Amino acid sequence: MEKAARSCLVFLNGKYDLSNMRYYLDEIRNAGTEARVIAVDGGLRIFDHLRLVPDLIVGDLDSVENEILSRFADVPRRQFDRDKDLTDGELAVRIVLEEDAGAVSLYGWEAKEGEVDHMFGNALLLFLGTNLTLRSPGIEVRAAADSGVFFSGVVGDRLSVVPLSCQIEVKYRGCRFPLIEGEVVTSAFGETRTLRNEFMKTQVEVQIKGKALVIHQAFQRP
Repeated sequence: MEKAARSCLVFLNGKYDLSNMRYYLDEIRNAGTEARVIAVDGGLRIFDHLRLVPDLIVGDLDSVENEILSRFADVPRRQFDRDKDLTDGELAVRIVLEEDAGAVSLYGWEAKEGEVDHMFGNALLLFLGTNLTLRSPGIEVRAAADSGVFFSGVVGDRLSVVPLSCQIEVKYRGCRFPLIEGEVVTSAFGETRTLRNEFMKTQVEVQIKGKALVIHQAFQRP
């Protein structure tokens, strides 16, 4: 019997909600013991906070303190030179995709101060594969390229589609708009008409012709 692909959790060197460490701990635990967990450069700090050990450390390691590195001296590393053509995040994603990983979740993808460029770059990494998701507390982002995207949530959650093609066509199922379900909604690169839709059911499907980022934000009561 063919062995099922392992899911993979990749912790990037970005912004983390340190007031909600339980979220990251639960994500790792809920992934199960078969999942592979990777720290990318300064993403190793989250493991230091959680007192957990990743399966692999990736990067040029110029953004993590030597003191922290010394505490993870026994963890396997894929270390790269600082002078390279790819970001540490892209190198890590390419490594897991070459190993035929199953679902790949990326954490720490949001921008730290002064690193907005990395946040946009991290979002584009989603197009390297077909089963990648950016995750942070209350947010998940996926890419669609002439394909469908499915989300589970609660009524009232937000759903936004950000066009990356000159024009996209979108069909929603389980959302507030359009008022006639199944009607095709068109939007162009630079337009915002497909932002801030709303879950009307707990299961939502979005079919997209063209390329787009699809963002699911959990409902937050005022």
